[in-house]
Amino acid sequence: MGVHPVLAAFIAVFLGGIGSIPGAAVGGVLLGLAENMGGLVLPGYWQGVIAFVVLFAVLVVRPAGLLAGRGR
Repeated sequence: MGVHPVLAAFIAVFLGGIGSIPGAAVGGVLLGLAENMGGLVLPGYWQGVIAFVVLFAVLVVRPAGLLAGRGR
């Protein structure tokens, strides 16, 4: 119970950058928008896949996260 919210929280933290609280908030908003907008064109059971695709895409472009500092 509660695996999906915990998994979404971890993905949001990695999207924003480890150790960046504003980054985690931005990552959470980005993840929520991506999952819900993806739900408009894809079936609902693809939400987990959409989350990992967004995570993969962000980590390929910015491995430290969206709002992580340059020194990391």
